[in-house]
Amino acid sequence: MKYVLFILTLSFFYLSYSQEKQISHVKKFAGIWVAEAYYHSLEKTKSPFRSKNTFNRWDPVALRINPLESSNDTLHIGFSNLAGHILHPEVSMYTTIEGEKVEEEGYFKLVFPQKDSSGYYKTLPKTVQGDKWHSQLRFDTLTNSIYYYRKPTAQTKVKPIKYIKVAQDFNEEYPFPNPLYFYLRKNILYSEYRLKDAQGNILSPKVEIRNNKIHGFPAFEGDYVVISTDLYDPYDYQEEEDILVFCKNLVAIGHGCTAFVFIRNEEGDLLLFDVPNYQKTENKHRLLYLLEHI
Repeated sequence: MKYVLFILTLSFFYLSYSQEKQISHVKKFAGIWVAEAYYHSLEKTKSPFRSKNTFNRWDPVALRINPLESSNDTLHIGFSNLAGHILHPEVSMYTTIEGEKVEEEGYFKLVFPQKDSSGYYKTLPKTVQGDKWHSQLRFDTLTNSIYYYRKPTAQTKVKPIKYIKVAQDFNEEYPFPNPLYFYLRKNILYSEYRLKDAQGNILSPKVEIRNNKIHGFPAFEGDYVVISTDLYDPYDYQEEEDILVFCKNLVAIGHGCTAFVFIRNEEGDLLLFDVPNYQKTENKHRLLYLLEHI
């Protein structure tokens, strides 16, 4: 009996030690991660439209690993994909808006020490659409990379996706960014601009993008800023264009949101055009604003 208790006690301490070791290992990968193929494309194009075919729109394209989202044996990892007609709150798991639970775009749950002999952690992702599929994640300290693997089906052949880190730390005022929203802002937008109208008149000497909001743009003061990747099944605009959206909230497109077609020139300025109604014959873009990088 004493021998059995000794073995059970030893097993308990070994399991606890193993969990702590694995959690500590994974926490070293804290930050924002982007699929390598998409990263290399967007770094060149600065255009979600021109980069949209470099990555499967249904696979997780970006990950968020924040140690604040861990418990004794579980780690929560937020993720984004390229497809989707709605915007998502930048929160951990979910928030409550007008009494309704609104979830972030998607997330993994890693339960320790569920790691196989190849170093993959089993996980069951969940999206706001309710989609679930079995997949695995591996954290590689040798290459400082994360690998994602979804088991192939009879219809689909799958190979591991490699992610690279694009940001290390989290802002206390913005601890749980949607990882794709974060990366697109970081890659395409600057933190400071001068606002002009189509005739070149200065409307605001300084426009700032701080965290996920815009300040100094009178018509959209304090609005959320999102660069859309909903470029596959568009509603009111053609899919050959990049779209910048200002929103009062991040619940859904159409809820206090205004969209612009944008072009980023070589100097990093943003030209903002109206979104034409393609049901009408007059569908030419009109330049409305220039955000001049300063």
